[in-house]
Amino acid sequence: MSVFSVYTDGTMNVNYDYLTRQANTKDVEAFHGDLVSIPSFSGLQYRETGFPSVDIGNVSESDITVFKGAMLSSFGKYSERERTK
Repeated sequence: MSVFSVYTDGTMNVNYDYLTRQANTKDVEAFHGDLVSIPSFSGLQYRETGFPSVDIGNVSESDITVFKGAMLSSFGKYSERERTK
């Protein structure tokens, strides 16, 4: 399951487009709610067909840790089979 992508230019995209096709909508919406509570991600807009981004250089290490927790909380329960369907 591809939750996010990081590019060489420092852009980090949240892959809502992919997530809405692979995961339960409730989980994706909960993940978004968790993300916008993180200061570095507070401006992200949720669009089912979008890939909103942040500049990874402006994201603090503590915000990355919180992001990781939000990601695992929302999607860590998916089995490998569910993550690859």
